Amino acid sequence: MKCYWISLSVILFFVLFPLVTSAHKIMTFAYVENGIVYTETYFSGGGKAKNAKVMVYDTMTNKLLLTGTTDAKGYFHFKPPAITDLKIVVEAELGHRAVTKVKAKDLKSISKEVANISPQETAVESSSVQTHQVTIEDMRQLIREEVSRELKPLFEKIIQVEQRLERPSLTQIFGGIGYILGILGIWAYFKAKKG
Repeated sequence: MKCYWISLSVILFFVLFPLVTSAHKIMTFAYVENGIVYTETYFSGGGKAKNAKVMVYDTMTNKLLLTGTTDAKGYFHFKPPAITDLKIVVEAELGHRAVTKVKAKDLKSISKEVANISPQETAVESSSVQTHQVTIEDMRQLIREEVSRELKPLFEKIIQVEQRLERPSLTQIFGGIGYILGILGIWAYFKAKKG
């Protein structure tokens, strides 16, 4: 009888442990808007990863550029300290870890905005009138900002859909239980046949 309970425990561990660990899987998502990188981190069960440690690295040199902490809703945002490919690592409780990347090309518009400001524009006399010609690059930047603003709700919906897809369905849970009971039934059948 003792062998029966040990076998049952081992089977349950190997079948249910992956379900428990995947239920606490952590995911992070990042996007750039108006020169700021926004991240949202959540558990696959839908819970927000609050007070999780965030580390931003330069992917080329693996140098740590900045650190921070997610807020109560799992959000974290920052102005990139360098225009390079970024690797964002989020570490939550119990050793959960998620990684996402932001490409340098998504950050290039930030540096162009800063580079386009001349010293004369920063120190303009109050009595002078400043004229500004709209360039193609200015138009591209405006379009990027508007598209990013319009896509933000879509990104949030995608995150919600991902959260729902990551959760095990009721059918999967009952299927797993049925699978376990089936294995135990086969094991009990052969055990009874031997005895």
